Amino acid sequence: MVELPYQIQNVYEAEFQTRRLSTPVEYPHPLNEQILQNQAIDQLLADIQSVKITSSWLYYTKGNGLVERTAAYMKRGDYQLAVRFMTENARQLDGLKKQDRAVYNFATALYLAGKKQEALIKAGEGLDKYGASSFRTLIHKNTKSINI
Repeated sequence: MVELPYQIQNVYEAEFQTRRLSTPVEYPHPLNEQILQNQAIDQLLADIQSVKITSSWLYYTKGNGLVERTAAYMKRGDYQLAVRFMTENARQLDGLKKQDRAVYNFATALYLAGKKQEALIKAGEGLDKYGASSFRTLIHKNTKSINI
């Protein structure tokens, strides 16, 4: 049950004197307790229920065979397969152009597969080796979600 005060008391102070004024509050519409109760319950539930938060993750789709293949896996949402593919083909990175894209996709796939610490390590390696700002952004996202 919701109980609303019908009078509001305002307190004013001036030169060490206190004066209280009581003024009745007039509502333009009659109050419906059931509606107020439902609104309060809805607000409480909205405050305590979990809400799914979505985030956008960028990954490269062009660059070399590893990048294109991992991008296809990630587009399908098969992050575990993308991680396994990159793990099995990691030694091919040295002979490829745009290695930074493959490493970035690998770190992103690791994160989305739930391997956040490994993703952080891989992104750190990419930042050290290639210096791309995309790795810094990925590290920032990763550390923010680990600390929560």
